[in-house]
Amino acid sequence: MPRAKLKSATAKDILEILNKQWLSAKDIKIVASVGLNRAYQIRDEIQQELEEKNFFHPAYMVPSEFVVKKLGLNLKYLRQMAKEEKNEKEVKTNMEESLV
Repeated sequence: MPRAKLKSATAKDILEILNKQWLSAKDIKIVASVGLNRAYQIRDEIQQELEEKNFFHPAYMVPSEFVVKKLGLNLKYLRQMAKEEKNEKEVKTNMEESLV
């Protein structure tokens, strides 16, 4: 059976998820563009780090700031890309309207 192809999230999608304080494995799956098993593994690694530091966290979630650090995400770049995505969408919409 062929493996399912993962759909990449846009910068806007990733920023919307990271805007939440706590992230689940399903959120991590989208942000990291990995499968659910790998997302659970990332979440568990972060939870272990939190427990070593005696931080409180819900049983199935981790703070988004730790996900950003663990994955090495560049928020400045994501914001720039989201802005460019928005501009491209506006240009495409304006072009379609002018053709009508």
